[in-house]
Amino acid sequence: MESKGTLLERLEGEGETSPKSRRVRDTVLADPKVNFDRGGKFKFGDAEVKKLKSQLVDLGSTVSGGPRAYMGKTMSGTAQGHGDHRREFDALLGLLKAALDKNGVKPTDADEVLKKWKPHRKDVVEK
Repeated sequence: MESKGTLLERLEGEGETSPKSRRVRDTVLADPKVNFDRGGKFKFGDAEVKKLKSQLVDLGSTVSGGPRAYMGKTMSGTAQGHGDHRREFDALLGLLKAALDKNGVKPTDADEVLKKWKPHRKDVVEK
């Protein structure tokens, strides 16, 4: 049986208004294994955290067929010159998978989300 609606609709509506979306995003942002601040190299005040959260919602909407468009830097532009991020990228995917499972996302939809993120590994992990 084919799933109906966009991936975003199946995941639970429009980005920031979704409790499920907030839980997934906040879990990923808070985990030190994902290392968003690169070991303290980047400082995030309230304004930066708010912007980062909004950009993550935009990116999630873009990759899942939603109405919001991601207008931030490309992943390769953001990660360029910051070293090998294999472990951080793997941690991101692992946390994303766990958060999707914990929040009752259907396995086929969770697999689709992860499939859409995997091609970005080459942009984030430097050789």
